[in-house]
Amino acid sequence: MISAEAQYRTLVRVLPAWYRAERGDEMVGTLLDLHGERARAALWSELWALLALGVRTRLAARARRPPARSPSAIWCGRSRSSACSGACSDPPATPA
Repeated sequence: MISAEAQYRTLVRVLPAWYRAERGDEMVGTLLDLHGERARAALWSELWALLALGVRTRLAARARRPPARSPSAIWCGRSRSSACSGACSDPPATPA
């Protein structure tokens, strides 16, 4: 049987690595304390809060990351040659 600590360490993995490195042990300790007290309602609320925190943290990190650029946009950003002008221009409008 898997120990409670191993289960909670697995659950804490929903958080980004940098967040786990900073606060992971503290969070596992809190979950173990709640587990030992048999406060099931409190334990479930903490688990849901942990999952929500993982989602919020990952979405916030993704929102701060610059958008991915296509290879042609990267190439055209480095070279403003005439060969690039066709690849970087908008496609012609199609007739309706």
